[in-house]
Amino acid sequence: VTISGTLRTINADTRKYAKERIKEIVDFTCKGLGAFGTVNIEKGYAPLVNDNFVVDIVKENAINLLGKDNVVFRKHPSLGAEDFSFYLEHSKGAFYHLGCRNEEKNILSSLHTADFDIDEDCLEIGVMLHVLNTLSFSKL
Repeated sequence: VTISGTLRTINADTRKYAKERIKEIVDFTCKGLGAFGTVNIEKGYAPLVNDNFVVDIVKENAINLLGKDNVVFRKHPSLGAEDFSFYLEHSKGAFYHLGCRNEEKNILSSLHTADFDIDEDCLEIGVMLHVLNTLSFSKL
């Protein structure tokens, strides 16, 4: 029997614990059933952990640019896999989403769907936010 999947965690300690527990479960289950098993967990994507100081700067700039009502914060961490996590292993930073839907223009489809579309007006907002962030960091 081969079981495969994705292991996603919100920090390195939880990831280490989950790997250890998976191996223990396989070992003890196999031992109890007179079988054998191996566990191979590839590194995969690192947990994406934002730096709180950088988050505060991005948050302030986003609110100043868009207004408090147009800036939404997640209540819970996301378990999505993201290449940006590898950058955050080596540098302080903050990952954020830039909204690209527009109900008035009937641009409503979710990411990663066949009919996904983007309201290109969001690109200007994204550039302005990046410029504000760059200016803020250059003053540090």
